[in-house]
Amino acid sequence: MMPLPILLYHSVDDDPAREVARWSVTRRQFDEHMAVLRHGGWNTITLSDLVWLKDSGGVWPDHCVAVTFDDGFEDALTRALPAMDGMVGTVYVTSGWMRDDRAGTGGAPGRMLSRPQLAEIASAGWEVGAHGHRHVALDAVSRRLAAQEIGDSKRLVEDALGAPVQSFAYPYGYHDSGVQRLVEEVGFDHAVGVKNTHSHVQDDRWGMARITVERGMTAQWLEQTLSGPAPRTAPPGERLRTTGWRQVRRARMALTGT
Repeated sequence: MMPLPILLYHSVDDDPAREVARWSVTRRQFDEHMAVLRHGGWNTITLSDLVWLKDSGGVWPDHCVAVTFDDGFEDALTRALPAMDGMVGTVYVTSGWMRDDRAGTGGAPGRMLSRPQLAEIASAGWEVGAHGHRHVALDAVSRRLAAQEIGDSKRLVEDALGAPVQSFAYPYGYHDSGVQRLVEEVGFDHAVGVKNTHSHVQDDRWGMARITVERGMTAQWLEQTLSGPAPRTAPPGERLRTTGWRQVRRARMALTGT
């Protein structure tokens, strides 16, 4: 199995809101990470192109990396895109947080992308995907609500972008087989989770592995993650601890109503 890292960023912000500070990298940190990719000869690829290559031949190019951004922070356009300087990424937009979306639910953790800005991202060769509507844990709510969240996000992001949206990212990375089926039924082509391992050509199409990048993870960390010996790859099936954590979250929601 040829391993391929899919990096998961959120925001590029020196002074983020407290609730997202752990998953926000500084501008200097992001610049240093992109220098690692550039000087290391890494080629970037969007998620849909990655899956297309998988479907066409089952072989991924060597020294290739996918760079993704969850939630839809505006700095994906204003900071990350210029810093990547021709490299491409995939931005997963939470539809209810789009800045000028009348159907938005509020509660966004920062300044988010506006509807017109999605076209700017796409015109740079980047991919725009969907990330749910209100950013809820889809595996812990009713199937009816999960289907609505997934369907609304696809419809609203496509309406803003003016083009089909093929890629979906599970909020928090949380999903189960039932949620995967809903994502497929709505019309997405593939989906990404987390897992914090390398993906590979035999990885689950509806839950591809990504590696979360957190504040304080250095350029040296990234070099080791990308090029270290024997990188960990996504295992088949679901880990026991993932199943157990889902049951804890479901029980907590039943008790608190949240």
